[in-house]
Amino acid sequence: MRRPSTQHGRADDTDDALTHQPKYSRFTQQELPACRPLLTPLVATVVLFGLGLLFLPLGVVVFQASRSVVDQARLADPAPSDDFSPRGRETVAAG
Repeated sequence: MRRPSTQHGRADDTDDALTHQPKYSRFTQQELPACRPLLTPLVATVVLFGLGLLFLPLGVVVFQASRSVVDQARLADPAPSDDFSPRGRETVAAG
């Protein structure tokens, strides 16, 4: 039960201190457990080596496939002519 207000319109100081406190929780009292990193050096090393072992067979397959590639050279145009007219050499021989 609250005490009656004083001449300033407020209850005494001890009552104010009790009514304006936040609810008790582990968050407000900063009692939460400390944050622990997920990637410790050991976990990061294991994950890195695991991924390396996972991709090693893929690298071997790609390397072997690249060694069997054959380079083929083809000309994009037919043999060049001396005359650039649509009929080619016939026009030059007739003229």
